[in-house]
Amino acid sequence: MDFTQKSSCPSDITSLKCVQHPGKQLEYFCTDHDAICCRDCLAKTHKSCDKTVSLDTAAEHVKQSEVFTDCKERLRAYLKSIDSILKNRDKNLNDIQTTGKAIMAEIKSIQGKLIQRINEIAKNMIRNINTIIEDDSKHLQSENDQVLNLRQSAELYQKDITFVKENVPDKPSFIFIRKMSDNISKIEENLQSRLQKFEDVWIEFQESAEVAKVESFGNVTVKRQPSSVSFHPEKQRQAQTLSVQTTCQTFELETQIDVSGKSITGMAITDDNMLLLCDHGCYEVFVYNEMNQYISSVKMSSQTWDITVIPKNSTAVVTFDTKYIQFIYVKTLSPGKRITITTDSERLYAITSTSDNIMVGGTGNIYILDIEGNTLSVINVQIGSILYMNYLETRKQFYCTDGGNVCCMMQDGTEAFTFSIKNETAYRSITTDNHENVYIIERNTGNIQRLHPDGTVDRDILTKNCGIKDPLALCFNKTFDKLYISNYGSKEILIFNCK
Repeated sequence: MDFTQKSSCPSDITSLKCVQHPGKQLEYFCTDHDAICCRDCLAKTHKSCDKTVSLDTAAEHVKQSEVFTDCKERLRAYLKSIDSILKNRDKNLNDIQTTGKAIMAEIKSIQGKLIQRINEIAKNMIRNINTIIEDDSKHLQSENDQVLNLRQSAELYQKDITFVKENVPDKPSFIFIRKMSDNISKIEENLQSRLQKFEDVWIEFQESAEVAKVESFGNVTVKRQPSSVSFHPEKQRQAQTLSVQTTCQTFELETQIDVSGKSITGMAITDDNMLLLCDHGCYEVFVYNEMNQYISSVKMSSQTWDITVIPKNSTAVVTFDTKYIQFIYVKTLSPGKRITITTDSERLYAITSTSDNIMVGGTGNIYILDIEGNTLSVINVQIGSILYMNYLETRKQFYCTDGGNVCCMMQDGTEAFTFSIKNETAYRSITTDNHENVYIIERNTGNIQRLHPDGTVDRDILTKNCGIKDPLALCFNKTFDKLYISNYGSKEILIFNCK
């Protein structure tokens, strides 16, 4: 809920001019066709309709009608869905950017590993080639040395033959040449034997076919599936323009609940009309069903003061006249988490809620929390220690009591109106009905006062003559046809039928 923004309504939305018949005013409402019409529309299109009424009659109490509530709830649900969708889209955007960066980092890591591996492979191959060159070079050099030795022997034989031919007589020459022939045969055989072992050596390199096949480190795919978020429009309620209830005029005592030994300072109604009672004399919240029968109690962490039930949520929240609040899980009737509120106030008494927020009253401040208990903002108000508080969402106003005064304040903390009567110094619980009227407990006088929505006095709807005795807390049921009042003086809960 935005506690700062103001709304406005375009003038064309509230125009009373007929679109079908320019210049004509909208004056009638046809319930058969759920249509607003002018005199010409009535004569031409709706003359056979049985259920047509004046627009003034149809519009009576429209702000309390089902269709008015329906539009608000549908827009609230729509905006809530929009927020969920935006949150989903933002998350998806963040996820794809985050995962994309992570994948790119992984690719760079693989690139680094591949480069490192390529360097290692190249180094090993070069080392192997150097080993081949070194080993085969030694072998070839050895063969070369052997051939050189054979050459030297042949050159010596050649010199000997030349010398003998020029200087030695024939007979010794004959003997010499016969021996030389044998020696030449030997070196020929030696050379031939060696040549059979000789090899021509060379080195070749052929690029691996696998290198050319490498095109990617892996596959990058985009996964798509229908979004997990959805939108289901709130079911439109049947407009009941002609059956709007009027403000209750009579309050008849139906029965009472005996709460002897208990000090009931706060009460609230769940969505299924269970009554929750805060006993300030002990550490418990007592639970009664719609038939006013005791069901159970919930053990809390301190002496309870006031309680609120978050609308459309199976959670209640309790104050203890301390700096913390505590949740109750209504479905299981079990205590929930306890949260300390950062505040200058020594004690927090008042509490109220909407479907989106919890509001807690301190001394001169109203603390706005989300439904998880996280503090969102603080509204400064010109009032003392707020004992009880009610927030009217349709008007965006807080109704507070601090004992001696009743104050109505706007969301920015400015005062809308104040109320007080002579000799009353103990205003207690405060609530509103489905027509935005304000109900206040006057503890000293023993009256239940009703104000109009603008703060003007309506009347005392209940007095001491109706059984009211030292009242402290009050609340309506969900259908606003029953009013519960805590009689501290007689230790009972009075239940009135509202008609």
